[in-house]
Amino acid sequence: MNPQRIPTVLTIGGFDSIGGAGIQADLKTIAALGCHGMNVLTALPVQNSHGIRSIHSIPSRTVKEQLYAVLEDIYPDVIKIGMIHTVPNVKVLASVLKNYKGEIIIDPVLKSTSGHDLHQGEFKTILIERLFPLASLITPNLPEVFDLTGITATNLISMKKAGIQLLKSGAEAILVKGGHLESQKLLSTLITSDVQSTTYSTKKIDTKNTRGTGCTLASAIACFRAIGFPLSQAIQKSIDYVDTRIHASIDINLGQGNGCLVPDQKWNDH
Repeated sequence: MNPQRIPTVLTIGGFDSIGGAGIQADLKTIAALGCHGMNVLTALPVQNSHGIRSIHSIPSRTVKEQLYAVLEDIYPDVIKIGMIHTVPNVKVLASVLKNYKGEIIIDPVLKSTSGHDLHQGEFKTILIERLFPLASLITPNLPEVFDLTGITATNLISMKKAGIQLLKSGAEAILVKGGHLESQKLLSTLITSDVQSTTYSTKKIDTKNTRGTGCTLASAIACFRAIGFPLSQAIQKSIDYVDTRIHASIDINLGQGNGCLVPDQKWNDH
């Protein structure tokens, strides 16, 4: 009798001391959506909802050892990459993952919610040149779009323009997230390698409890892709999932600054 197969997702990223972002948010999302989560730690930020106090880098050799330990045992269906922090860690991930047979979703974490830089040196250039070409999907928000392209995206037209520019890196698709738009709606746009675009829209929710939304969204997309949903549908389902988590977190006190999202352990029963 064949054992039951569970979709697997590997998250590569940083640590969050209060459990609202980074690999903690990833693993909570992966578990809630019925997949098996694994992780590789790239950095240890000392942080809470008010901001980051310090960042301790994980040596690239240790990152490589962690990555091989996972790949040699439970081969992930999808890999989600968040905070990488150092150029050596970008290089080692690119070197190992160039032979990976699966989808890679990159959430290019460049700054914390409080505005703290989460990378060092010539990070952005190496990230674009070495790791982006391996990506099935990249999910930048508007500040990250500006850091990566120099384009100030203020509407869907400029968001699509930035996405097309990021496609030149060799990535298969770009999801430009418009949560920072001055609008009553949250607009995001998916641009694929054939330069076709799909727009997603949800109503903006007035709350400060949005810590880890980017991590949660990218991890949810990774899960739905691992389960087998087409990319556009996986993104829509993930946006819906994050929307429910923000609604559920409005009146929850999980952090005196930007509060954490509340995970939903019963999402699969919806």
